[in-house]
Amino acid sequence: MGKKISSIEAQNYTEQPFLLPVDEVVQYLETNQDAGLSSARVQQYRQKYGENKLEGEGAVKWYSLLVKQVSNAMVLVSALYAHSSLHGLMFPAGPRPCHGSILRRDGLH
Repeated sequence: MGKKISSIEAQNYTEQPFLLPVDEVVQYLETNQDAGLSSARVQQYRQKYGENKLEGEGAVKWYSLLVKQVSNAMVLVSALYAHSSLHGLMFPAGPRPCHGSILRRDGLH
């Protein structure tokens, strides 16, 4: 079997395939829009381009994405803002009694 070439190198489209009309792509690939590629054409393309597989180690783990999202600076700033806003609602500004002391009737302690 010969050296595999990438589909980008092997296909000489006039434009990017996604910009072409469907009929032109169907004609270029010598396929049928309803039935798809024939078995012979599939074998020919496999020899020319190789298997239709993605390279890489697989999917990204969900917890890795979670850590990246949570550690995003904008998320951290938003969380701090939300915390400070909530803290302001729970403890409104104003005179606060000193903890551990008893207030006198005139408000002095």
